[in-house]
Amino acid sequence: MREAAAGLSAILDVEMNLHVKLCVDWGLSPTDLEQTPPAAEMLAYTRYVLDAGMRGDLLALKVALELR
Repeated sequence: MREAAAGLSAILDVEMNLHVKLCVDWGLSPTDLEQTPPAAEMLAYTRYVLDAGMRGDLLALKVALELR
């Protein structure tokens, strides 16, 4: 659980902030990001990751998360 918590923290506390800062540099506010509908490609990737996690084991999920 600690390993999973560390991974989740890295995504939410580090990676998400990097994406938000990059978008701000492009003139997009955090509100813009929250209100923009998801693109079909993002939905497909998210479904792929969730499917990999449900079909496989923890390793399959980690590999799917790294293939972005």
